[in-house]
Amino acid sequence: KTWDEVGDFQPADPAKRPDYTAFGGENVEIVCDRVREFLHLLENSDYQYVAAFSHFGFMKCMLRVILGTAYDHKAVKAENCAVFVFEYDGQRWSIAALNYMKSID
Repeated sequence: KTWDEVGDFQPADPAKRPDYTAFGGENVEIVCDRVREFLHLLENSDYQYVAAFSHFGFMKCMLRVILGTAYDHKAVKAENCAVFVFEYDGQRWSIAALNYMKSID
């Protein structure tokens, strides 16, 4: 079966999917917890800009946490070396850009 065919049998909410995490590994919920910790750290910092480099699994959890909903893996595809821009206004996080590929000034 293709990935899309297999994905169709999985619940949309990753929290309801079976946990096939290898011993010592991280499942989606653990990664999302790390995202929450990271965002909380940024919310309580004096930084104006932060550049964070990560794999798409972490970025999917960023989307899930910021949107406050389960992430549908078919909804957003990350381009190789794409930039996601998130902003915090002192109250809440928002998504400013997904797959931004132009130069950043």
